[in-house]
Amino acid sequence: MNPQTQKTVSYREIILFSIPLLFTTQFMSISHTLINAFLARQENQVEILAGFGLGITLYLFIASLSYANSHIAASYVRGRQSLRTVLSFSILLGVFIAAIVSLISISGIANFLFVEVFQVPWHIAEYAVHTMLYLIPLSLFTSLRGSLQGILAKSRKPTLITVGVIIRIGSLLVLLPMLLHFLDGVAVGALGLLGGIAIESAAIVLFCWQPARRLNRLEEGDPMGYGRLIGFALPLMYSMSMQHLSTLLVNGMVARLSDSALGLAAFTIVRGFIFLFYGPFQSLQQTVITLAENRETLRRIVLFAIALLAGLSVALLSIQFLFHHTVLTGWMAIEAHLVEYLRWPVLLTTGYGILYCTNHLLKATTTRELKTLRIGASSTIKILCVMLASLAMLSLGIQGNGALLGVALLILGELAEVAVLLWVGWRQRTPVEGYL
Repeated sequence: MNPQTQKTVSYREIILFSIPLLFTTQFMSISHTLINAFLARQENQVEILAGFGLGITLYLFIASLSYANSHIAASYVRGRQSLRTVLSFSILLGVFIAAIVSLISISGIANFLFVEVFQVPWHIAEYAVHTMLYLIPLSLFTSLRGSLQGILAKSRKPTLITVGVIIRIGSLLVLLPMLLHFLDGVAVGALGLLGGIAIESAAIVLFCWQPARRLNRLEEGDPMGYGRLIGFALPLMYSMSMQHLSTLLVNGMVARLSDSALGLAAFTIVRGFIFLFYGPFQSLQQTVITLAENRETLRRIVLFAIALLAGLSVALLSIQFLFHHTVLTGWMAIEAHLVEYLRWPVLLTTGYGILYCTNHLLKATTTRELKTLRIGASSTIKILCVMLASLAMLSLGIQGNGALLGVALLILGELAEVAVLLWVGWRQRTPVEGYL
């Protein structure tokens, strides 16, 4: 059927479909901000925040191998055989990631990367390695949880995924004060994150029990084996890994280019703000893929995205420039000099948000056209641009506000990816072919 003849989706339908997905991302982002807030309540907050941010960035790069599990499960689970294949795959992948994190942390590879390559002070590198050690078991929960969330999405129960994230936040509000009372350093944040996700995962298992039982009763005429599963999963795993590799490279450059440990600490806080205020645009991809059957619907989704971007950017700037005494100094217990250090990086972050929103809308239309190889190519170009810019900064001996330089590198990466997607789409006349 011609896309132009499809029924146009109303703004009300777009909002009702998007809100649960947006809230899920927002609540996940809140958990990162909560952890940063409790880490900042310790005496040597700058070093702890810097070490925690560096350690969790390397961990996320390794663990990103499992972050496509929800898409894999939602796309490929059709009955008993594929259900068991996907679940066993996710468990084995979680064990593999835990083994890799253990090897890198214990063998000294992580310490070498932080101290020799990124030239981080030894005490901050020690915090980073400790963060990774505490998080070794985390992938055992997140890998399986991702697959179960995909099954819930396939069963059209995204609200239960949101409820699971709310349970995680509630768990953090209980765990973090207790851990802060008995422990110190990065253990507060790392063990709080581990405990919160473990509790969330247990809730997701309960929520998914009935949908999984129903799928387990269905026989498949052409069951999917491990070969087909891995063939489908590898491009998605590559894309996720490249995204987190970019963040890891930027963190390394921030460590080398910063004028002090404030750079890493401030960049950790900025990354938390990016997750909180601009993370929802990842979820908006699903809105485009599911609802954008014609040009008018796509136009309405884009207008909704622009309104959402404007509102979130105003909220971020208000926190930094109008309510910083209440939110940053009061609630998050960030010291005054660190708040001042954040002013320009936060302002520049709004520019990153514009590109980030555009990027995910383009990825959504590209995915809808089944042209996912473009996304892999654009991710590769993004990494190359960040690497070349980093080498240029090092060769020129640039030093300054580390968080500001980090955001600038992130913007360059997003700009390169957006440019590639637009250029390839224009050359093949299919960036939103069928809509425009």
